[in-house]
Amino acid sequence: MPVTAEQRAAFDRDGYLIIRGALAPDEVAAAREAIDRVYASVAKQGCLGPDGSMHLLSAVANCPELAGLTDHPATFPYVWSVLGWNIHVYHSHLDVHPPVPAPVPFRFEWHQDGGRQNREIETTLRPRLSVKLAYWLSDVSQPGVQLAAVMGRQGGPDQLMMLGQNLRADVLPDAPQQCGRALDIGE
Repeated sequence: MPVTAEQRAAFDRDGYLIIRGALAPDEVAAAREAIDRVYASVAKQGCLGPDGSMHLLSAVANCPELAGLTDHPATFPYVWSVLGWNIHVYHSHLDVHPPVPAPVPFRFEWHQDGGRQNREIETTLRPRLSVKLAYWLSDVSQPGVQLAAVMGRQGGPDQLMMLGQNLRADVLPDAPQQCGRALDIGE
């Protein structure tokens, strides 16, 4: 089903759309099992981050079992409704971030996705060339496991840097509420 007018308006306003219940529990379990196998292999190679995190580019090449998530029938219609029919996957990654056991000093790590095309397009408000499709396979509402997102369309070259200067470490623990949404497993 294509995106509704109400969902499109929310996406244009907020910069994201949460697709509740996108994955069934068995799909979540299968994806987690596949990612756990990759994580164990990367850990055995000694290639995890110092905090136990894993960031691998080329998700499907590293975990072929996840290929069906790229055009999943519960999510892909939203992608083509926003971008049109000419869709290409040009960047993908697998990320595993263990819970943060204690507060850590704030570090500005916000960035605009898109790479070179965003740096090279010579307009103030950049056209939408891509969207990010992400699946959360763990509960991010628990203490130490947080997700923070910048609401609104991030089209200006300096918008994220200005936002970063206004973010403070003491607001990050409440980030899901500040962003207006909490994510459930499988969304």
